[in-house]
Amino acid sequence: LIVFGLSLLSLLYILGSRAWLPLMGRPFAQASRQLRKLSTKNPEDLKTALSIVHKALNTTAQYSVFTDDVSEFLTHTPSFKAIETELNQFFELSHKVFFDTQSTMSHDTNLLIWLKKFCKQCRDCERGLKPAKLKKA
Repeated sequence: LIVFGLSLLSLLYILGSRAWLPLMGRPFAQASRQLRKLSTKNPEDLKTALSIVHKALNTTAQYSVFTDDVSEFLTHTPSFKAIETELNQFFELSHKVFFDTQSTMSHDTNLLIWLKKFCKQCRDCERGLKPAKLKKA
């Protein structure tokens, strides 16, 4: 009975989305909850989602992380090494949405879905879990 109770608590901890247990109020857990509220129908929500994930990255690193700083970020937070490819894809997407004036990516609903999955990967990394691989955005 004790083992069953501990297993149930462990499962709640891993899959939970509330901040009442340790490590569940970390930046990517909060960002994941915020992203869940965004709609894939609103094109401006992609920019909002990117800003939320950038803020979580910066909070985790304790400095502003840019494309050139990914390797330094991975050195300081080795649990994110498993998603290095996805981190680079995230920064590529961010650059296209915010700085490429010719890009029409902000209207692609699949990108917001990918970004939500990416944020969950980051949440798993900050909890010390092994994240599932994603397809390229």
